[in-house]
Amino acid sequence: VPDPVVSVTTATAAFKPQPTSRIMGLFRSKAVTADGKLWFKDNGEWGTYEGDPLDSNGDRQGNGKMTYSSGNTYEGGFVNNKYNCEKGIYKWADGETFEGPWKDGERDGAVCIYRNADGGVEYSGYVAGQATGEGIFWDPDRKTAYKLLNGEQKGVLSPAAAEKLAKEKFNLPVPDPVVSATTTTAGGGGVASTPPQKIEPTSIIKNFFSSKAVTADVKLWFKDN
Repeated sequence: VPDPVVSVTTATAAFKPQPTSRIMGLFRSKAVTADGKLWFKDNGEWGTYEGDPLDSNGDRQGNGKMTYSSGNTYEGGFVNNKYNCEKGIYKWADGETFEGPWKDGERDGAVCIYRNADGGVEYSGYVAGQATGEGIFWDPDRKTAYKLLNGEQKGVLSPAAAEKLAKEKFNLPVPDPVVSATTTTAGGGGVASTPPQKIEPTSIIKNFFSSKAVTADVKLWFKDN
């Protein structure tokens, strides 16, 4: 007979029920927890749903918001329980965001904007979750821009060339620069600007929603459930 579990009482806040059991949640995509909340699993992550009423099958249809256990959120449209709309916004808990069209749960549209938590910005088109064609990535200060091809950096663009490509391909202006933080010098006699961190276009946005990816060491990775 297995040893009994000794309960532990603490003064912390009440436990928030989550469908984290292996039996309950590994292969399922929705569940109701003890507090009556309906949870859905998207891209392997559980979250709660608020929005338009569910259909007769209990699936999300219309507009709504998902708040995931990690702190990530998605706000936009759903069709047949998948992200699907002209403009949906996915926000990571660390401040990174993706804004653009979605289809069948994947990023899919000609004008997509990814904003890095440190201020870097990418304009790209996506098809079935993959960056496609020409794109642009700006450093936080907007003084340096890179040309992208299928999501990969291919060279530096002049500010004028980046502005021209942004207008002609994406019908968007150059994003506003991030104002760098300032700190007082050691001697206290002046203020020195902290240079913005250089961000390369290799963020998690490239593979978060994908089910397979190739890492830098040329290993092929897959994501199940």
